[in-house]
Amino acid sequence: MTPAIQKQIDIHTQPETEAAAQSLNLSRIFKKMKPFPEKMDRPPLIVALDLGRGRWHAVFLSARNSGHRDFTGTGKAQALLTAIRSEMRLLRLTETRDVVACYEIGRDGWWIAEYLEAHGVACVVLSADVLSGNARASKTDRLDAGRLAVRLGRFFDGELECDHVVLRPRPDILEGRAVSRGRAEAVAMRTRFGNQFKSILALRMEVPPGLDIRKADVDGLRDALGRPLPPAEAEELKRLQRHFKEMDADVDAADRRMKGEMSAARKTREAGGALTRREAMLVELALLKGVGPRIAWVLAHELFHKDFANTRQVGCATGLVAIPRSSGSSDRCAGISRRSNNRLRATLVELAWLWLRYQPDSALSRWFGERTKDGVSSRRMRKVAIVAVARKLAVALWKFLGRGELPEGATKADEKGAKGAKGAAKAA
Repeated sequence: MTPAIQKQIDIHTQPETEAAAQSLNLSRIFKKMKPFPEKMDRPPLIVALDLGRGRWHAVFLSARNSGHRDFTGTGKAQALLTAIRSEMRLLRLTETRDVVACYEIGRDGWWIAEYLEAHGVACVVLSADVLSGNARASKTDRLDAGRLAVRLGRFFDGELECDHVVLRPRPDILEGRAVSRGRAEAVAMRTRFGNQFKSILALRMEVPPGLDIRKADVDGLRDALGRPLPPAEAEELKRLQRHFKEMDADVDAADRRMKGEMSAARKTREAGGALTRREAMLVELALLKGVGPRIAWVLAHELFHKDFANTRQVGCATGLVAIPRSSGSSDRCAGISRRSNNRLRATLVELAWLWLRYQPDSALSRWFGERTKDGVSSRRMRKVAIVAVARKLAVALWKFLGRGELPEGATKADEKGAKGAKGAAKAA
């Protein structure tokens, strides 16, 4: 087609709201949250992206042909849109709703999907392991983009598993995640600075067991022989102390925000006001003994904001389910799937230990006790059992939030119980 003919084809851009709705509907259909249509044709043009740090590879797949383009430098998103429109003119497509793009979720997050939707192109985001398969197959960024386009086509044929599609979290969920994840990062940095502070002191003296770095008088410190510390080491200690206080202030700010929002939601509920789904989850989770504000916050924003159809989906989302490896007479387990983020799994295991302590009469606590008694109490067996408790507890909490079913044998924290569980909330 000549350039003159290309210019005669006007491309109509579908509104951003319609493109976003199209993306959401496709994702929900692929995740089997909606009935799969009896006939669902592939779009005329599929665009698959492999996103690198400095280079994007795009594969354009249509019934007519397939091609690829590379984008480097700044303005890659704009260049991608220009290439999509050029490909549409070659295929004589006049509506952007005839194009569906896809890419794997990663460091770029959701902004590329939002950018494409703002320009009328629907976009489906896939999980990072959608291409995991034959470890011995050839692998390049260009080949990955081509395989991704083929995989998206197979979604339209209904041939792929539903867990390869990622639904976009709501803005309030993303903001809540930023609070909890920022707090976790601040805690890790605070621990790092505290350990470095004590390591420097250990070179000169015996570190006091109850040393409070916030209140330590660096200028007044003396080594084991009563001599002042060298100036360079004293300056390093002051720097670490200053960073420690900054991280500690960030942790306190995050804690105040969590407790403040949960307290406000509780007051709104007592006054008969309407709560959002997120606020209702925070209030309900905090009613159980052993569940502190931070753990409730993480569970609400990392797990229970998703729509699950059954308990099996809940267990898979935790990443704590076993991977079977059975062939012939061989039947073994290859560990847990870990198909979730590390923060969620660590929080669930932490909650499981707290549950054993503050809910000793619950069915899960008794289940754990039965399997770790009579000599089967090695450290490894207890670790395996606590992972199972964490998975079962996640399912029980999902039923509690969705159906109002209190976990068997569990108790809610009343006024006195809440005060007695203060240690659990502080630990959480």
